[in-house]
Amino acid sequence: MGWAEKFAANAPLGINAMKRRFRHGLSEDFESHRNHVLAQLLILFRSNDFKEGLQSLLEKRPPDFKGK
Repeated sequence: MGWAEKFAANAPLGINAMKRRFRHGLSEDFESHRNHVLAQLLILFRSNDFKEGLQSLLEKRPPDFKGK
């Protein structure tokens, strides 16, 4: 249960992207999977949740992720 709580406290966009990439990774070759992961990271880096995560780290406070 503790593991699930830690997992759920992370940014929802990142968690959903990770789950999607895991599913797709089962049927993709390594090179295609790598390219899809990198493309997904570029999208996530532009999200408000990414900015919130960085800001909360700098301010030494828990993040308040909105899923945007």
